[in-house]
Amino acid sequence: MVAGSADGHLLLLSALVQSFRVLPLAALAEHQRVAAAAMTVLAGPRGAAFVSALILCSIFGSLNGNVLGGARVYFAMARDGVFFQAVGRVHPRFQTPALAIVIQGVWAAVLAASGSFKQLYTYVIFTGWVFYGAAVLAVVVMRRKQPQLARPYRVWGYPYLPLACALAALVIVVTIKYHLVVIQADNEGEGGILALMALVQRGRLDRAAPHPAFLVLGLFGSALLYADGALTPAISVMGAVEGLEVSSPALKEYVLPISAVVIIILFMVQYRGTGSVGRLFGPVMALWFAVIAALGISQLVVHPYVLLAMSPSYAVELCIEYKAMAFIVLGAVVLCVTG
Repeated sequence: MVAGSADGHLLLLSALVQSFRVLPLAALAEHQRVAAAAMTVLAGPRGAAFVSALILCSIFGSLNGNVLGGARVYFAMARDGVFFQAVGRVHPRFQTPALAIVIQGVWAAVLAASGSFKQLYTYVIFTGWVFYGAAVLAVVVMRRKQPQLARPYRVWGYPYLPLACALAALVIVVTIKYHLVVIQADNEGEGGILALMALVQRGRLDRAAPHPAFLVLGLFGSALLYADGALTPAISVMGAVEGLEVSSPALKEYVLPISAVVIIILFMVQYRGTGSVGRLFGPVMALWFAVIAALGISQLVVHPYVLLAMSPSYAVELCIEYKAMAFIVLGAVVLCVTG
């Protein structure tokens, strides 16, 4: 198995090296079928057709295991009573889940006709990693809910390694969702609700009037953007200035005037652009983060047991005991990860 995997990796690496030798990086970026493009340069259209045929044969060989493996999922679901009973039958001659294979083939044809290769690949990877993370978490949950069952295998590094795998799956899902799906909704590289509203307005000028729902959603999103731009500075500044009450309660009466002055100054210098504001506040924020880190480390030395809060076992207990709350908390975690 090791030798076979090593041979396959060496062949793939050799093919990549040859592609880089034949095609420059700019040409590689333009072509989705790199092997066919390289063979077109080396041997002409016939060479490209020959390589494409070899690739198809290789794909058909590897798809055999995927087709049978995927169909057995429907087959097992039907046998467990959570899918149509007929799907759980096997072919009388070949002893294969024939109907499950037919269903999977029809669904694959529908998907192939519904989008491009990039879209389908993104969807498959996205949903695949969702189920990978869920499957790993299922091991942890089942072992806590049913500890009396026999465990014929041991998971190395349990529970930290499975939870780390689930966390990695969450990060990959968030990355794919935001960087390959959400960011695709842009207006010539510009994102945001106002840029997308410009697309709606352009469509109204070029063709018929857009659906009223798009306009309502755009106005609603723009209102949220304006409200966020007005409320966030006020909340942030007041939250920071209110810290003066901790050191000196007598300053409570001055919190509101100080906050108003700071906000006015901030908006007065904002017209200079984000570059100037960043050069002004960047060193201040760096110093602030350094102070927070120093204070935190000094307290960790005194109370090191607080590091136990980083144990993923608490997160598992939260998901088991408080399912609805855990769902909301997970949404907040995703928001924090995406920034």
